[in-house]
Amino acid sequence: MRRRGPQGGAARRAAGARAPRRVGQPDPERVCPAGGHRERRAPEYRDLHLSERLAVLDDEPRGVPEKTRLHAGPAAGPSVGRAGWARGRDGKRRHRRRSQLTIDPRRTAILAVDVHRGHLDPEIGTMPVLPSDAARCRAALARLFAGARTARVPVIYVLLTYRRTTPPGLESMGNPFWRAVEAVKQSLTPGRRSTIVHHNQEGSPQTEVPPELAPEPGDFVIRSKKRLSAFYGTDLDVLLRSLGTETVVIAGINTNTCVLCTAFDAFNRDLRVVVPSDAVASMYGEDLHVFGLENLRRCLGWVLTTDEILAVLGAAKSPARA
Repeated sequence: MRRRGPQGGAARRAAGARAPRRVGQPDPERVCPAGGHRERRAPEYRDLHLSERLAVLDDEPRGVPEKTRLHAGPAAGPSVGRAGWARGRDGKRRHRRRSQLTIDPRRTAILAVDVHRGHLDPEIGTMPVLPSDAARCRAALARLFAGARTARVPVIYVLLTYRRTTPPGLESMGNPFWRAVEAVKQSLTPGRRSTIVHHNQEGSPQTEVPPELAPEPGDFVIRSKKRLSAFYGTDLDVLLRSLGTETVVIAGINTNTCVLCTAFDAFNRDLRVVVPSDAVASMYGEDLHVFGLENLRRCLGWVLTTDEILAVLGAAKSPARA
């Protein structure tokens, strides 16, 4: 084992050598070349507000949003550091990846996952998203559905509905985690009441679709969803295959559970996955909503806005489906 001399650290300092710094300790010798100001590193990704993280990952060429950059001095530019530079480089690659996205309306379907009043109606919802998120989603979903119908893209509703059973009471109570949550009266919606045992019982108003989002003639409705994925236990896969679908646009609730799980199952079936960021939300909170979007865009597919998706569909020719 290497041994230090009796005056190793002191000798180095006396000779002018730089002493090692502790982790997180500022470097007194690292100064900005303009004006002698000490350089300040850009904020770490984990320190950014949740709503700013998506911009860091995808929209900012330098890796950090402009309003959160820390400048070294009056004449100095921002310093993003090695990690920030790498994130900026990845962001550019994501922009190039977006250019690789092509959507053929004849081979595309809209999956409306759990767009029911149990989530989207704050007055009667048993697992509601925030009222502001409900209003945002309902407006974006209405535009998405209308644009899809104009482009002759099928709209498929996949809605969760539970039948009452004896025992354990509802089909949802067959899940051990949900039973535990219900047993301790834990709310899954931060700051709001929620219930699993009474969520979307068959025949309840919570299972209804809000009027402005209601299915129209030519749409498809699947009401056999029982768990997180729109594929699990339903005939969605058979329907998509019969329609010749290659791309699915997945919208609805919740970003980090049902939307994400459906996206994984679509990805595993080699379907092209697209998610409208403004037409999804999470009752679990903004942190898990952002987590879901990041996981989707970094691992599974393309995250665009509703208007961007409609622009792509409108730019493509949409003759009758084969």
